Amino acid sequence: MFILHSETAIRVEPGVLYTSPVASHRLRTYIPACGLASRAPVWLMPLKHFLDDPQCARCGKVRAIVLTKFPSGDLLAFRTLFEELLRVLETRSPDTLVIADFTDNLAALADALGAPFLREFQQRLSRLCPLVTPCEALASALKADATHGVTVIEDPYESLSRGTIRAPDCKPLRLLWFGHFGEPIRAFLERELERVLRECQGVQVELEFITAEDRWASVGKLRRALTRAMP
Repeated sequence: MFILHSETAIRVEPGVLYTSPVASHRLRTYIPACGLASRAPVWLMPLKHFLDDPQCARCGKVRAIVLTKFPSGDLLAFRTLFEELLRVLETRSPDTLVIADFTDNLAALADALGAPFLREFQQRLSRLCPLVTPCEALASALKADATHGVTVIEDPYESLSRGTIRAPDCKPLRLLWFGHFGEPIRAFLERELERVLRECQGVQVELEFITAEDRWASVGKLRRALTRAMP
């Protein structure tokens, strides 16, 4: 069973394509859920349903529960709901394994946003159940509070077949940012890209972004800052 901050419970059907504009949901929830559904019953369960029935009686025997990525915006906007989740996990019967999948270091984001609850949520959850992360760097960052250990499971490929490997011409040098691009990381990325550009003086560089449309304003700020720094 995968727990999401969503509205509708879904029994996953093998072979059915489930998608989302959020890459973490596709890669860390839908693809694994569909893979497991060919071997055992799998549910995508709204967080509110889980809080109402922590033993998941309506779903029969549940072998494992995965707490999927909860976006930082949701954690702050629905703080009461997530505080209840922590209380439920602290008091529920340990008969069923509960695993938390982290794709972000919420403690670092807490510092950037001035939102200490993000750090508190990550620390408390890390002490309640085993953790899964997509990379070693994040596993190392969470290790201090991970009372029950951390396992690295990298993101899967979205395509059913591997594409052709290409080595494009290096003129111009093309850099690509793929994924979420929010204000909290803009200053960091601006600093690092400026360093890269200074090391590449004399080389034409193109920087492209693949990100959500509502992040274009942040991308524009970054472009203007880099243009000022490296005209």
